[in-house]
Amino acid sequence: MFSFTGPMELLGWLRKGSGSQTNPIWPFAPYEFEFDYLAESLDPVPTLAGPWLLPSKTFSEVSSKQYDIILVPGAESRVVAEIPSTIIDFIKTQHPGLKYLLSVCTGAWIVAKAGILEGRSATTNKAAFKRIKASSTMRTIARGQF
Repeated sequence: MFSFTGPMELLGWLRKGSGSQTNPIWPFAPYEFEFDYLAESLDPVPTLAGPWLLPSKTFSEVSSKQYDIILVPGAESRVVAEIPSTIIDFIKTQHPGLKYLLSVCTGAWIVAKAGILEGRSATTNKAAFKRIKASSTMRTIARGQF
C-alpha cells in the first residue's frame, strides 16, 4: 500500500482542485490529472496492512485509452512472481504512448517482466534488483551502496 498511496498523494497535490489550492507554499496546482485505479475486476483489492483498495475501472474497460502516466506499485515477491498476464499486457500496450512510466520498489520487477527495461536505466531496492536480474535477460549494472 505504501508503494501506491505515497506517489498518488504526491500527484494528487499537483492536481487542480486539490487541497494544494489552500497551501501558501503551493498556492495553485498546475496540472489537470485524472486518476484511474485499475484492476482485473472491480472487486476490492486487499493490502498487507488491512485496508482494501477500490478499483475505479478494469483493464478491459480502458483497453482503448492511452494514458500519459502509469504508476506500477510494488507488491510482495510472491504476488509479483505470479503477476497476471493482463497487467503485463496492459503495460506493454501502453508503454509506446506514455510520457512517464513510474514504478516503486518491486514495481520495477513488474516493468522488467513486461520487457520494458531492456536497454534502459532503472533503479530499485537491492532485494528487487536481485530478483529482476535472476528473472530477466537484461544487462544489469549495480551502482550505489549495496
